[in-house]
Amino acid sequence: MTDTNLLDKIIDRKDRGDFREFLAYVCDLERGLLLRNDIIQVFGSFCTAQNRPEEFRDNSSIGKFLRKVQVLFPCEDHVVVMRRPEVARYRFYLIRIDGGYIEEITLPQFLDLQSSMVFLESDQERHPNIDFAPFYRNTPSMRDRRSIGSGIRFLNRYLSSQLFSNPEEWNQAFFDFIRRGKAGGPPVMINDSIIGNCDQLTEKLETL
Repeated sequence: MTDTNLLDKIIDRKDRGDFREFLAYVCDLERGLLLRNDIIQVFGSFCTAQNRPEEFRDNSSIGKFLRKVQVLFPCEDHVVVMRRPEVARYRFYLIRIDGGYIEEITLPQFLDLQSSMVFLESDQERHPNIDFAPFYRNTPSMRDRRSIGSGIRFLNRYLSSQLFSNPEEWNQAFFDFIRRGKAGGPPVMINDSIIGNCDQLTEKLETL
């Protein structure tokens, strides 16, 4: 955790009192972890209870900040926040319950606080370990966040690149794939007794 107070960069001075009241309002709900839709609904309920106009809900510094918050939950004398300022970019904050101090924390720190809250609610003492590596072991990694949401285009570019850089490997993979096609037992596309490997398939195609 850092010693830098980010309050001035996030919440306008004129909204500080409402911000403090909103944090108290969230903690009084005792609802635990709030996701994005819950946060928007809770803020709307707060504005209604405090007789705040629609302009405040949409354009106040509090509303603008909360609009991109994905996760929010109380934790002892703080409120923990995960915010997504833009696609595939996340920032994590620890907000003092009196609304007077906001500091940025790291992802591991956020996950530790979230785990502590979740397991405290469920009365579990042991943390489960989930290994997601097998799901990604043989898949291409998406390094450019601009490719998010364009999965088909990304895969087409990836496969085209692989076909040019490793033609023998991918030709064999293609041959193995079409050789498996059968209907009721007989082969549909390739007869193994006539064409036994990828080179023979290429020769036959060239003679057509």
